[in-house]
Amino acid sequence: MSVDHHDRREDALARLRARVIPLPPQRHLTLARPVQQSQCVQQPQPSLPRPHLTNREIEVLRAWLRTDTKEEAAAHLHIAMGTINTHIARARAKYAAVGRTARTKAALLARVVQDGIMTLEEL
Repeated sequence: MSVDHHDRREDALARLRARVIPLPPQRHLTLARPVQQSQCVQQPQPSLPRPHLTNREIEVLRAWLRTDTKEEAAAHLHIAMGTINTHIARARAKYAAVGRTARTKAALLARVVQDGIMTLEEL
């Protein structure tokens, strides 16, 4: 490495070090008492507005959330891809109507878990 390149590298590192904000010392969290397995179960949050999903919409959502693709969910339920898309679109619209948009699969999963429709253990 040339001296000029080395000097530029050292200058750049010095500028970066000057920008770094020192972090406070790391603290370890301790629990006052052990957490029981039953305490970890996600219960529906009553303060959140819940959409009125049909049983079939819930069934399709659960199948889709447990699989990697909509094609797999359609094959598992023995229905057409269009039907899967329709039920997912309706569920998303219902969540949006109550002010809880779910534009992605991850967001829809979060809504379903928040509402107690499905647990993470079921995935």
